[in-house]
Amino acid sequence: MDAKSKMTGSKTAFEALERDRLKRNIPSKRQYALGVLKLENPQNYSHWEVRGVPRKELVRVAKITGIPAEDLEDIEVCSPINEPARIDTPTVEMLPDHLEEGPNIRGWYPVLGTVPGGEPSEAIEAARRDPETELIPTSLHCSPRAFFLRVIGNSMEPDIQHGALVLVDPDMAYGHGDIVVARNGDGEANIKMLVRDGGEWYLMPKNQDFPTRPLGKSVIVGVVREALRRFK
Repeated sequence: MDAKSKMTGSKTAFEALERDRLKRNIPSKRQYALGVLKLENPQNYSHWEVRGVPRKELVRVAKITGIPAEDLEDIEVCSPINEPARIDTPTVEMLPDHLEEGPNIRGWYPVLGTVPGGEPSEAIEAARRDPETELIPTSLHCSPRAFFLRVIGNSMEPDIQHGALVLVDPDMAYGHGDIVVARNGDGEANIKMLVRDGGEWYLMPKNQDFPTRPLGKSVIVGVVREALRRFK
């Protein structure tokens, strides 16, 4: 092992981060480095895989991921060449008290942008393979085929505003009163409340300036589980 590849940080910490990445269902190390660890250069994560996580990063990644500090420390940490051996051990007391109050992330789902034609499985699989695809975390239990869409228009205001991201689960059973994504015969998508009246299904907006229309031959793509609004 030459000087460039010499272990200078915590290998145990990197292994803990990899377990965290897989637990979050993030297939790409690059996406994990950018989206979760907030590394400016995702290539640094590749360096950590070879050299271990730098000691100066241990407290920060523990804070971000919620991984217990004791899971990030090595029994023995190798120091850089010509430096005396030193172990900086982060303790639980060094972490902010609010860590346990954060959401329990159960999965990361791709932003497709538009409603996919046909079954969404192929579009979702292609999006997950693309390293440029944005993945967004959620604390909700969703099927593996769930995905995010961006809302265009204000027919669901004030509940769901223009530009919001909605999490759509195509495997969840829908019913009266659910917010759903429906696709008509022209492939156009609508986000509306699904209501049943007199034995018929209708798509009803929240904004009273828009009309309620029969579901007709439109296809329910999935149930909207949550809506996220970004300000910048």
